[in-house]
Amino acid sequence: MRKRKPRNIHDDIATPRDIEAIDRARRYTSQWTMNGRPILLAWYQGKQLTAYCPLCGELHNHAPYSGHRCSHCETITENRNGGYYLLLLPGSVPDDVLEAATAAGRVRKRYYKRRHDNRYFPEKFSISKVLRHTGLMSI
Repeated sequence: MRKRKPRNIHDDIATPRDIEAIDRARRYTSQWTMNGRPILLAWYQGKQLTAYCPLCGELHNHAPYSGHRCSHCETITENRNGGYYLLLLPGSVPDDVLEAATAAGRVRKRYYKRRHDNRYFPEKFSISKVLRHTGLMSI
């Protein structure tokens, strides 16, 4: 019997439901930068600011003051260094953003299950790599 070549760990890791949720939240990511760092959209949630992170797909909470912020990505992702700035928007966190953060969490759980499976190449998790494999994001 011939041994199969390991597959990429990010292949087929996101279900169509996850992809759809993440795609809907893309309108809440900004293409703006300040001093070479991205500007994330943020909303008040209680006494703190909540921002949707395009690097890891999670919601990050910060103290309610302006200025540069360090990223709180728990997983090691590409482009994490340098942090970001927040742009405060009125209202509460949109439902599309909450659903996308939940979908990114499901995708991340699938990744961690695959991480110790020898049928896949070991590779660090990155939501942007998942999106590239699904065709939602170009290089």
